[in-house]
Amino acid sequence: MLSDSYLMWSRLAPTLFWFVLGILLCLLELLFAKKLGRNYKLVPLIIGINSIILSMFLLRANYVPDWNWQIAYWMGLSAVSVIWLRPMFFKSKKSKIQDATEAKTISNILAGKTGKVIYEGAIWHARCNDKTIAIAPDQTVYVLGREGNTLIVAPENLFQL
Repeated sequence: MLSDSYLMWSRLAPTLFWFVLGILLCLLELLFAKKLGRNYKLVPLIIGINSIILSMFLLRANYVPDWNWQIAYWMGLSAVSVIWLRPMFFKSKKSKIQDATEAKTISNILAGKTGKVIYEGAIWHARCNDKTIAIAPDQTVYVLGREGNTLIVAPENLFQL
């Protein structure tokens, strides 16, 4: 017959292991957050929180599963959390076009169509903001904005008095 202390320890050992592991992983994120590359930011924290969650479930459970099942639960929960939750914490960088910067046309920009311009040393597709105006090649245009990979431009003569 097994003693009560052995039964209590066999139930608390996995709980304490997962709880301590979770705390260590959260501290790892806290201490080395600056040294972790962007690809690994928040991963130790998320995995640590999942470890603490698993320890709470084991503490409340009537039945403590085998170590292999505990590891499988933890890995599955961690993988799902890293894949689904982590991207929510990072904002994607949106490139911003400066107001009224100049570009030079290298092809015709027909009315309502796209042409090509040289902007900051690169060739871009461009469309005139006024769909009734055509712009000839080798003209200076002002970049007003961007829609995807297409610049929205206006001819220089619209801004002259």
